[in-house]
Amino acid sequence: MELSCRTLGLDCDYVAKGENMDELMKNGLEHTKTAHPEKYEEMMKMTEEEKQKMMAEMQTKVAKV
Repeated sequence: MELSCRTLGLDCDYVAKGENMDELMKNGLEHTKTAHPEKYEEMMKMTEEEKQKMMAEMQTKVAKV
């Protein structure tokens, strides 16, 4: 599975990869924390409902390779 920053609208060539959704999200979150701290801070301030909505949207953009 893959999910790129560009697919999410960021000007970044990073592609998060994982064997499953949990691993993909873990890798993507680690990258976001270091490379996009402003986005990471926004995410940490989201309500649970907002986080769930964001996760559902991200899942529709995952490439299954």
